[in-house]
Amino acid sequence: MVQAAQPDENLEPLAADSAPGGEPGVEVVTRADLHCHSSASSGPAVAALALIGCPESYSEPERVYEQAKARGMDLVTITDHDTIDGVMTLVDRGYPGVVVGEEVTVRFPEDKCKLHVLVWGLTPALHEELATLRLRDDVYLFAAWLRDRNLGHSLAHPMYVQNHKLTLWHLERCALLFKGFEILNGAHSGTHRSALATFLRSLSPGRVHRLIEQHQLEPLWTRVWEKGLTGGSDDHGLLNVGRAWTQVPGKVEDPREFLRLVMAARSDAGGTAGHSSLLAHQLTSVGAQFAARRLLPRASVTGRYVGSKLLRFVGVSAPKPGKVRLALHALRGRINHKLGRKKRRMGPLLDALAQSFGPVLAKYPDLQSRLDEKTWADGAAVSRHDRMAEFADDLYAAIHGAMG
Repeated sequence: MVQAAQPDENLEPLAADSAPGGEPGVEVVTRADLHCHSSASSGPAVAALALIGCPESYSEPERVYEQAKARGMDLVTITDHDTIDGVMTLVDRGYPGVVVGEEVTVRFPEDKCKLHVLVWGLTPALHEELATLRLRDDVYLFAAWLRDRNLGHSLAHPMYVQNHKLTLWHLERCALLFKGFEILNGAHSGTHRSALATFLRSLSPGRVHRLIEQHQLEPLWTRVWEKGLTGGSDDHGLLNVGRAWTQVPGKVEDPREFLRLVMAARSDAGGTAGHSSLLAHQLTSVGAQFAARRLLPRASVTGRYVGSKLLRFVGVSAPKPGKVRLALHALRGRINHKLGRKKRRMGPLLDALAQSFGPVLAKYPDLQSRLDEKTWADGAAVSRHDRMAEFADDLYAAIHGAMG
């Protein structure tokens, strides 16, 4: 039987973008980026990357934690795909304020439609139950398990079609099965948020009653029309951790109390949604890490030197040849030239790049300062998405002019 919704006079409105603080007139909130990844998410981001052995993230858990704290997160989680290894690294090392999370892949048994569900408050034993009870194969058993274990959770990027099967039929059933919905994802377009918000606002007690009759499916949570709204960066490359978040009212230090407020529909989401530049930079960051490990060691002396310089834009510190090695390489080139041996020359494109790069970068001191790895806790240069787009446009124009 669906209970009629009753307003709770003890709940005050929660602003989505309030700043934490104790100053008069400033609402105090507690924030956590409830969706981000570390190097424990070792599968490929897209199937094609599996062919070259490139994982979806190289971010070390400690650096994820540091970036979250640098951007004002009060609590920190890591939600790797189907593993808790990354976040348990932080727990085992005694980092404070850590919430053990996981992004669980689960399917509808009827047609294998794939979902991702963020789950928090896990233990190693609970994580093992996911496999031993085969919960990932049946969303109904999985959702009942969440309820029985009283675990905080949220359906991740609900409007994102992962294996070309998601329909309104699936989304309506999810509304009965899950209490938490991720309404802001920092890697997906903001248009997803407006569409999802329209759907969730339609979940009145009367609408829920009609869904129960239509689907012949009983809701698993009381007041299921009141959703815990969550947000997270879905960061894979140490660029955007803490730029999308979940917040609850008040100063909350206990992760269990934070999750209780989320599941009691006392939460909201704030921060920025994804866009094309952000997605491109995420992929660039992961690709740069792959290049630093797999490709750069096999490059020429000059290639390793130039590569190590460029990789600093994405927060990768790669070993570069020393001054003596560079000097010997240059001397060898001059000797070969005098002996009449063929000398490999830079093409016109690289000549133009060498001529233009320094002057253009000098126009962006904010990006130039981000080449220092001491600043990377708050994000490398490429995490300044709009500025990097401007820099790339200016560099392209300068190269084009130099090639005349």
